[in-house]
Amino acid sequence: TICFNLFGAKDMVTNKSGIRIPISTSYKENVINLKKAIIKIALDFKYRKKLSEGAKEFAKKMTWDRNISILNDVYLKLASNKN
Repeated sequence: TICFNLFGAKDMVTNKSGIRIPISTSYKENVINLKKAIIKIALDFKYRKKLSEGAKEFAKKMTWDRNISILNDVYLKLASNKN
């Protein structure tokens, strides 16, 4: 996974599962950094394999049951503070 380091992607992609590209105010710099990330993954099989394994591990943890449980816990916490 290659993404810019913003919004939801910055919370889901780690250095074990992908490359997060820092955001620059310069469009040209963003394009150059994206190009470098693509080249790095394309040319380094071991690195690409490591990121692939990391992404698989992350995907195993991100199940609907887990997400529902988290949302339910938040709901219960909010409901108990409603007094």
